[in-house]
Amino acid sequence: MKISALAAVVAATFAMTACVTTQPTTTPTTTPVATTGKVAAANVPATRPTVVTSNNVDTVMNAFVVRSVNGQETLEPVTANSNIKAGDLVEYQLLLTNNGKDRVRNMQVALSLPQGISFTGYVSPSVGVQASVDGGRFVFMPVRASVNGVVSNVPFDQYQALRWTVEELGIGATAVVKYRATIN
Repeated sequence: MKISALAAVVAATFAMTACVTTQPTTTPTTTPVATTGKVAAANVPATRPTVVTSNNVDTVMNAFVVRSVNGQETLEPVTANSNIKAGDLVEYQLLLTNNGKDRVRNMQVALSLPQGISFTGYVSPSVGVQASVDGGRFVFMPVRASVNGVVSNVPFDQYQALRWTVEELGIGATAVVKYRATIN
């Protein structure tokens, strides 16, 4: 295992800041709420995604190496013993669980895309996902730009963040957002 490749997965897993905002049925608070964020990689700092909401939305971040075994795609959890190298495809999954007393509606989930990876364009759910090339302004995918009067798609490796809107998350329900990237 190349140390730099594992470091990229670990860094990607935690540099991927999750920011969740909602339009809850109760009055929102503007104070970040601690979450029970967990990551499937060992030797990773105990940093957690930030969730800003009036409801209790817990987050769990997982990373999986995508392998092909006998023509079948498999997801291998990333651990300290994972054999990860440049060029490997990794799927990042953020699970959001509503542990509050109210439904959560129109929750926005934004994930920063860290250095050391190249976004492939794969996202799930794919409907209505937005992306940012500057880390601040989001537009629906694919991001398009005009260069010398010619409008074309911005290459995925220039994306800096992704954002989904989870329309409704019932009490006790879990939503999953995910994307795939290759290790540089």
